[in-house]
Amino acid sequence: ASKTVGAQVARLYAAWSDPLQRARWLPDAPVEVSRSTDGKSIRMRWTQGGSRVDVGFYPKGAERSMVALEHGRLAGPKAVVTQKAFWSEALARLKVLLEGR
Repeated sequence: ASKTVGAQVARLYAAWSDPLQRARWLPDAPVEVSRSTDGKSIRMRWTQGGSRVDVGFYPKGAERSMVALEHGRLAGPKAVVTQKAFWSEALARLKVLLEGR
């Protein structure tokens, strides 16, 4: 999944890396950050089922950036469909939060 937002990459990264900010748009998600590179990437462990979420951050101009994620090691096709819908909704909430709409 990916989403372009009207915010600088540092602000987008902070929305993922700071647990308090992340809770505003990704409440109750069973994630645990296992590795991060400031402003570039985050790797998270999905604590229910042991899957993994890799997130990358990309500048798209002065006031725009993109987040792209891959949720891997899912249990099967049903889990893939479920997580695609989950991330689509979560990234839409993130966009609203960062763009103040």
